[in-house]
Amino acid sequence: MPNIAIVWDFDGTLTPYDSTTIAAEVLGAGDGKKFWDEVHALKGDGDGDPEIEWQHILASDAPVWMYALSRVAFANKIPLNEQFFGKFVKPRIELYPNVPDFLRALKAVENEELFRSLDLHIHHFIVSAGLKDLVGQILPADLIKPPEQRWPPQAV
Repeated sequence: MPNIAIVWDFDGTLTPYDSTTIAAEVLGAGDGKKFWDEVHALKGDGDGDPEIEWQHILASDAPVWMYALSRVAFANKIPLNEQFFGKFVKPRIELYPNVPDFLRALKAVENEELFRSLDLHIHHFIVSAGLKDLVGQILPADLIKPPEQRWPPQAV
């Protein structure tokens, strides 16, 4: 079965918000700048162009900032789980207007005659840097495959 995979970054693409910064602020890590300064320190960044350093963290160091977020949560004895994200982070994040309709419209293209004749399917994958518990609560349920039908977790 042929497939078309479309990969979406969650923060800044499907939503205008930075979910990691919001989670850090909710956990009491201060403002976003303080949290990201700590991430830079953990990584050993600090010299040079701040924009290049920022891009470096975004591109390759998600484990470092997820570790920093986990440290803040652990220090505050708050589990980074579905309940935390649903109660404290989800209310501060929303999708860009029409994102669910747009994703559904793209998925519906596979029902067109040419796609059906080729048995061609469209799949959306969401990159969330470890925040799948949050993404799963923000995207409408019809865009998420049930857990028993997916591995790794993915959007439809």
